[in-house]
Amino acid sequence: MPPPGYKGKRPSRPKRSRPKRSGPRRGAGGRRANLRRSAKRSAEARQDRARSGQASRRKADVRKGGESTGRERGIAAANKYIPNKKQKDLQQSVGSLDRRINKALQKGNTGLVKDLRSKQKKFVKKLGYERAHEAMINAAPLSQRDKIKKQIR
Repeated sequence: MPPPGYKGKRPSRPKRSRPKRSGPRRGAGGRRANLRRSAKRSAEARQDRARSGQASRRKADVRKGGESTGRERGIAAANKYIPNKKQKDLQQSVGSLDRRINKALQKGNTGLVKDLRSKQKKFVKKLGYERAHEAMINAAPLSQRDKIKKQIR
């Protein structure tokens, strides 16, 4: 039986708000997690500064006639377009391994020779495939070259 004066609704009462916490939130870790988070934030900030060039203002600006640093020259060289770069890199690897094999043979280190020859074999195989792909593309009619390039690569 409802209490006297009950009109079918629940009496309204003020909603209780949760007390504000000044310390670390429960469940998110504690002091250690906060330290970890702040360290991560500062590390990210350092990376951003380094990437945007704010870290070292003494860099020379090549566009204004200054000399570039070794790092800038390396980046420029990596971004430069070189035709048949993949093929040239493979040729260089094969040649380098060949030179190392000859040196190891002179010293009589047959174990090293064996390892280097197996490495060289892999590079020679890749180089052969690269040259075959190039030949297939060059032999294809102009109208189908792009299609064949996509299929091969």
